[in-house]
Amino acid sequence: MARMTTTTFTNRYAGTCEYCQAHVAKDQGIYTWGVTCCSDEHYKLEVARHDARIDERDHDIWVQQRDLFIPNFITELGLDDAKVAKLVTKITEGRTTNIADLTSGETPKMLRELHKIQDRRNNTKRINEHKLANRCPRCEGQGGADKWNATQWTCYECGGSGKYSRSK
Repeated sequence: MARMTTTTFTNRYAGTCEYCQAHVAKDQGIYTWGVTCCSDEHYKLEVARHDARIDERDHDIWVQQRDLFIPNFITELGLDDAKVAKLVTKITEGRTTNIADLTSGETPKMLRELHKIQDRRNNTKRINEHKLANRCPRCEGQGGADKWNATQWTCYECGGSGKYSRSK
């Protein structure tokens, strides 16, 4: 029987080796990722093939993020070229100012930075809506809530008035 590793399982069913088409009896060979292998050598081939598929998939995702998602997100946020160049420089630690030069490790960092910008804008918009309505953003103008019984029901943000009271 083949040596087992943490990612392999003894074949529980009779089948055919993916590589040499030899018959593999029940409890013989190795079963991994839905593929039956008759030997360690064929198992190693399957691991290499599996890793290559993952590498190709990861590369495709990275290229799609870099060449499609990031430019569309920048357009959606309405960022100017100077701001984008500053972000890219920050993420690449001064190596480049061009999005096309982002590595596979830098692309997710760029997306996170763009999401932070979006979140800050959304939070600012929400706070401004509360200011205009003169409504506390924590209790939505209710002054308190039943779930705050342990703290005397009253909203600590507005002191129970329900009015916007931030001094920021």
